[in-house]
Amino acid sequence: MDRYNRVVIDIILISIVLLCLSCDNEVHFTTNCGTVMGRVILHENNQHEKEKHNDILVHIEGINPEQKAYTDESGLFQFDDVPTGTYNLSFIKEGFYEHKIISYQFIGGDSVNIIKPTLMYEKSSIKVQNLRVDGVEEFNDHTTLFTIRADLADKRTNDSNFFRYFVSADSNLSSANYEHTSYVINSSDLELDFKLALDSNLVKSKTGWYFIIYPSSNIYPYYVDSESGTRIYTSLGNASQVIQLN
Repeated sequence: MDRYNRVVIDIILISIVLLCLSCDNEVHFTTNCGTVMGRVILHENNQHEKEKHNDILVHIEGINPEQKAYTDESGLFQFDDVPTGTYNLSFIKEGFYEHKIISYQFIGGDSVNIIKPTLMYEKSSIKVQNLRVDGVEEFNDHTTLFTIRADLADKRTNDSNFFRYFVSADSNLSSANYEHTSYVINSSDLELDFKLALDSNLVKSKTGWYFIIYPSSNIYPYYVDSESGTRIYTSLGNASQVIQLN
């Protein structure tokens, strides 16, 4: 009986080793590997000069060896022999904001896994200059209003009027290190002018609050950083300088 049990254990161990082999080895398990397909669409500010959708770099992170592919003129890409697992995908093209898909769960097999279309936004050319606080007022018992103004330079006709701002008590404020974020829609091509509303108790709780703002081609695209849990917005242009609110 002991010899029989040992044979059974050996068979189980050999099976486990075989299941762990890479998809590129001679033994293939169709349930472990498969094909990933998708399409990338470029959203451009200048609709009269359409960029071809080819040569967009698509990178699957977390596979050893790493896998990269380039899209064709229709924006289509394909990866074969992808092992079952959870991966991050990045999409890169010069002149456009990098896009990421975080924690994409892939299950191998005979069926093709199709990723929903990925939209990439053209980078904004706007520069935010001379950012300043032009006034502070207590709107009511709970709200403090800051009048924020700045000059805008290099704005193209079709650049978006969206701007996303970030607020933090940390002077090392950035789009990846912040406590509060929201967006504004600005109507002027030459000047940024809006009221920033913050909770009065929050403002009074710390002696220094800092502010930074970015032009944005779209206010919504983001991914969640796996380590910090922070939302990272992916369509932000040139950052303004950091200013202190109070």
